[in-house]
Amino acid sequence: MIRRFAYPTLRTLALALLLTVPAGAVDLDEDEDAPAEDAEPEEGLEEEGEDDGLGEAEEESASGADEGAAKPGEEVLPPKFLIGARYRVMVVPQFLINAFGVEGGRTVVVHGGGPEFAFSQKDFEIILSPWFAGYSLEKTPFKGPNDGENAWEYIESYLSMAYITGDFLWKTHLSKTLDFQIGAGAGIGIVFGNFYRNDAYWSSDGTTLIAPPPNGDPYNTNPAAGPVLAACTNAGQPLDPFSGQCPPGGQYNANGPAAAWPVYPWLTFQTGLRYSPVRNFIGRLDIGIGSSGFWFGLGADYGI
Repeated sequence: MIRRFAYPTLRTLALALLLTVPAGAVDLDEDEDAPAEDAEPEEGLEEEGEDDGLGEAEEESASGADEGAAKPGEEVLPPKFLIGARYRVMVVPQFLINAFGVEGGRTVVVHGGGPEFAFSQKDFEIILSPWFAGYSLEKTPFKGPNDGENAWEYIESYLSMAYITGDFLWKTHLSKTLDFQIGAGAGIGIVFGNFYRNDAYWSSDGTTLIAPPPNGDPYNTNPAAGPVLAACTNAGQPLDPFSGQCPPGGQYNANGPAAAWPVYPWLTFQTGLRYSPVRNFIGRLDIGIGSSGFWFGLGADYGI
């Protein structure tokens, strides 16, 4: 009876196991093959589309290397700061002196020069310069516009000028190496040195005072060619009882240098050419007209 009961029971249990094992096996296989949710990828493997930051670093490195480098076809700008030197020749023609009613005088040529410092942009330039000029003048006859017919005097100058000036220039590019400039300059000059004024008289031989000739030539130095101007030694010397050519209160060298302006303005309109055959060198040729007459200038600057 036990045997009759055991066989059916064992057969039922075996059948149940056969039905349940495949299902369990499938579940186990799926669990083994499926990756764990929290598992980290193996070293050296990356998910598709993941950015490791190397591309950005390479771009930054490339942009840093290219910074400041001229791109193909890009214009190379001139150096911003320049240092150099200038030379100027100023001409004050006699006709310009006479245009203000002054008689006599002569054409004066003044030489000057000094260092200069420039700040340059693409189309504009500022040039600052402390420079020096000598305003010497040999003994020259003058007569003011409101002076009497006999009130001639001699003027001698041993003056010098220390200028501090600024030039403000606009540039127009004519070619790759040549610019046209136009602008203005302003500044002041500090005057130093001696300046002399000495009354003069008409003479037949350079020592004897005579009545003023109606058409005397103040530049004549040869008594044989006519009356000449001679310098008075002091008031009333030589004695002049009738024309007052060496009057009291006049200007005489014996009294020392005459008074001169302590400062002198520099105002000018100017134009010129600016030549730059290489990036760090600039040559200048300038002309202008202003408070010291006409002037011509040369300059050379180096970019720093």
